[in-house]
Order: sequence, then C-alpha cells, then structure tokens
Amino acid sequence: MRSRKRPLEPGPGDHINSPAFLLNGRLEVVESRGVKHLGLLKEDRFIVDCLRTEVSGGSIENLRKYELSAMNWDRVYEKALKWNILPLLYRTIRNRSDLLRSTDIPDHVVRDIETAYIKTYVVNKANFEKLSELIKASIGAGIRVILLKGSHLAQFVYQDIGLRWMADIDILIRKEDLKKTEQLLFQMEYDYLKLEEVVWDDFGIDHPIQGQANLIEWYKANHMHLNLGSQKAIKNLEVHWGIARTASPFMIDMEGLWERANAVGINGTKALVLCPEDLLLHLSLHDSYYHHHKLFGLRPFCDIAATINQYGGHIDWRQLGIRAREWGIEKYLYLMLRLTQEIFEAGIPDSFLDSIKPSLFNDGIVLEAKKRIFHKKTE
Repeated sequence: MRSRKRPLEPGPGDHINSPAFLLNGRLEVVESRGVKHLGLLKEDRFIVDCLRTEVSGGSIENLRKYELSAMNWDRVYEKALKWNILPLLYRTIRNRSDLLRSTDIPDHVVRDIETAYIKTYVVNKANFEKLSELIKASIGAGIRVILLKGSHLAQFVYQDIGLRWMADIDILIRKEDLKKTEQLLFQMEYDYLKLEEVVWDDFGIDHPIQGQANLIEWYKANHMHLNLGSQKAIKNLEVHWGIARTASPFMIDMEGLWERANAVGINGTKALVLCPEDLLLHLSLHDSYYHHHKLFGLRPFCDIAATINQYGGHIDWRQLGIRAREWGIEKYLYLMLRLTQEIFEAGIPDSFLDSIKPSLFNDGIVLEAKKRIFHKKTE
C-alpha cells in the first residue's frame, strides 16, 4: 500500500476557513452559487447537467439546450475521465437516446465511454463475487463486516455496479476482530501490500519507520486501516477498524455505527452497510478532511447526491446534524453538502444547511473548493 501524501493543513485544529485550507491562502467573499462563476466551457456544463439527471433526478430538459453536433466530444471524454465519472456519463448517453443521438457523438467517443462502463462493471463483478466469499468466511469465523464507500454505493445506492469505479474494496470490522481477520485473510492467501517506510500523522509530521512488520504495527496502533491483497481474489482490500485515525480530533461513535448499520444481501450472503446518516458523514469526512477535494473530482459529490436521491425520505436530518456536532465534523459535512447542493441541486433542505453552517465560515472557501474539484487554476 502506498503511503498517502501529507495533509495540506498544518493541524486538525485549524478552522475550515484558515489559510491552510485554501490553495493560495487568500480569503475572498465571493458569489459561489452554482458553477457559472467558474467559467466552465459548454462541454463541462454539459457533463454537470448530465450528472444531475443521474444522481439528483434533474430534468432532462436541461440537456436540450446543447447543440451536440458542435460539441467538442474529446473534451467531454477527457473531462469526464479527469473528474472520475465516465461510467455515469455512459448511462446518460445510453438512457437518453431521444436527446443524445449517437449520430451527434463520434463513434470513438461513444466506444471509449462505453468501455469505461464495461470495464468498471467487469472489475466490480469479480471483486464483489470474491467479497461475498470473504463475508461468508468472516461470518463463519464470527467476524461481522460492514461494506464501506464504493462497495456499499455501487450495489445499493447506484444499484448498477458499472456506474461506480473504485480503486479498492473497503470493509469495516471491529478493532477487537483485527487479529482474527488477519488470520482469516492469511488462510485465504491474502497478504499485506508493501508499505513505504515513511508515515505521516494528523499534524503532517513524517515518521520514518524501518521494516514492514514495524510499519504494520504502527498502522494498527495509529491508523484506521491496512491494505491486503491477493492475486487470486481482491487485489486491493482495505480493511478498516475505524473511519478516523486514532489521534484525529474527532469523536467518532464507532459502537453507534455498528448499532445503526443495516443488513443487506450480497451474492447469497448477508452483510451490513452504514445507515444513510452515517454514510453521509463518512463520505464527507473522507473527501473533505482526508483528501481536501483534490483526488476524486466530481465523484464524491455524485456519491452524496445519489445517496440523498436514494434515501432522501428516510434521512433523519435532525439526527444527522446532532451526530455531526457530536463527532466534531460539522464543518466538513456542511462544506460537502453545500457543494453537492450547488453543483447538483441535490434537494438538501436549506434550513438544514443553515443549521449546521459554521460560525467562522467565508464563502470564498466554497469557490476555492470548487476550483479544486473542477481542476481550475487559482490566482
């Protein structure tokens, strides 16, 4: 497993609108609603409008305004690839044939977008088959498993495993089951992936550690997951025992996660997934705090919008706000939900956003975050 780059923030105690959060350290009060202020080209806006129809139930009428024959389709493909949402774009093209006639789209672009979907589907299908085998073995060993992130989203939120690409398969176990899980995975011919001999903590400080065995023990004591792999099964399996590092500033209610988890069926066996509120909290923390909106483009916001679209009537917004405050991640939840609302019109109640808006918040943060998401240069 490759070590992650150190965080941009000097420390977890910084306010969300501290200069450390921003790309250039400047705070400006700006109009940040929607995406018009970003100067996106028509191809970029077309992608956003396509995604709205898929993840937020947006009107297909928004697609009628584009003159498809005049579109730079190579740019559409390149941007969709860069923003990590090619398979979702394929579903729009496939399902909206009345609007997006294949004669308006070059054959090589249609083929390449379809290939991205097919590849995602095939890889995910193989991984989920092996995942179900692992879950069955885990149940036999008395180990409970929660599916995290993509392994939850692809199957039970998007409900089409070709739509959600993932670099690895994430699962959550209880910390006390880590030794049993390790032994089980070794029996199933998994092994730890190689770790780089430098780690960083939540304050961005490097710690050189010699030897893989010592590195693994450091991760168990200080981190929240380790990666194992098997050439015969899942090549990159991320085994979590937490969703935040041991030394993080957050107060994650791990026991509550387990109590609130919902049972689901996967390839003939039973697993668990996070309840909708906990899923939104985890997705927000993962992209905003740990990755600073720099790695995954539009995909995390598609994930959140799709989650709200799928579970909207069952989301307890009041409990979501209470839990965010209890965990200490209210500002990260606010930023992720506000960005999702402004980009994809996700149907998040304005009253809820107002209720969790941090007192020390500058709208310039939203613009800077969007620049990261859309890969726009900053001044």
